[in-house]
Amino acid sequence: MNQAAKKQDPVIISMGKEEISMAIPHTGKALCVDLATYHPDLPNQISTSVNLSQVHHYFDGHFPNKAILPAHWQIEMIALSAAILMKLRFPEFEGFPVATSFGDSQKFSKPIFPPQQIEILTSLTQQKKIRGSIFAYFDSKIYLENGTLATRVTNLSGSLMPER
Repeated sequence: MNQAAKKQDPVIISMGKEEISMAIPHTGKALCVDLATYHPDLPNQISTSVNLSQVHHYFDGHFPNKAILPAHWQIEMIALSAAILMKLRFPEFEGFPVATSFGDSQKFSKPIFPPQQIEILTSLTQQKKIRGSIFAYFDSKIYLENGTLATRVTNLSGSLMPER
């Protein structure tokens, strides 16, 4: 058998809420993504999803007669997606991922209504290693259940800071 035939396909990493909460310091209502999928062949990308029910706390008071997912929750979902990607992409670095800027551009093209499952695609676009930390930039898109682009954030920045 030749080397090419022996090569195994990389293992796709799929993380539910429990695994995600072990990777990043979020639990309970602060953990606002349900599933993360990481393909080692695409090391700079991650897909996360959120199952939005009509009665989810994200919609409390926004708006009582026609619930719409608030922009700040969308940004937090994107930031968590980037944090998970950093932990998977740079396993050799200990520490907590921290969002340091919420991007150069945020565009909220379509409202996000419950119930539906949304998908967040996040890409690492640039990285720098400085004094034991990693500083990174991400682009992210949120897609509705029907595949329509709802939200786009470019140049979200974050870092993976060593634990002290």
